[in-house]
Amino acid sequence: MNVKVGYPALIEQLSLSGRVFLEGHKTEVHKEIATAEQFVLSSNFEGEPNALLEAMMMGLPCISTRFEGADELFKDSDACLLTDMGNEKELAEAMTRMADDEECRRGYALRGQAFAKAFSLEKVIPQWHKALFE
Repeated sequence: MNVKVGYPALIEQLSLSGRVFLEGHKTEVHKEIATAEQFVLSSNFEGEPNALLEAMMMGLPCISTRFEGADELFKDSDACLLTDMGNEKELAEAMTRMADDEECRRGYALRGQAFAKAFSLEKVIPQWHKALFE
């Protein structure tokens, strides 16, 4: 009896072979994701969501769960498509919508890139300096 276990087996079981890939360790992450159609952060907890902000800075349209602090971070912004934590159906629908709608992707990409400028080194370093030394 040949029993397969783990994520590769799950990918096969869900008929996602050829569409879902586990790439493993990459040394040049930005180069690897630069051509992605969307960035998804399906987290239940984040401090400062650096990976999400970096994806926005790169111009990727972003989807994220409403981890604690996400509503505060994006309170008056439509820079990121937010879904409820644990709601897999809502997340899947958001990912499908983003994948199927080029105008939607373009809008989130542009708004996200503009939003993320507030977190650039030029903006953040003076704030840290002020907090630490003044």
